[in-house]
Amino acid sequence: MVLRQNVGPLDRATRIILGTLLVASRYFFQLGGLTGSIIVWFGLITIIEGMLGYCFLYGLFGWSTKRRRRGVT
Repeated sequence: MVLRQNVGPLDRATRIILGTLLVASRYFFQLGGLTGSIIVWFGLITIIEGMLGYCFLYGLFGWSTKRRRRGVT
């Protein structure tokens, strides 16, 4: 199964920045335990989605923020 990119460039940059801020917030605010772990995992998933250009929820619902090129069907 090949994952087609469904995340546009602005969405990708936003995900990478947001994910980085989430991971850093755990250490900045010294969040430990389950709360800190959830924040780090959510941040890492967001960073990975931004780097791959594929959002799992977008794929599930058939959404896309990536523009289609003209003349391509």
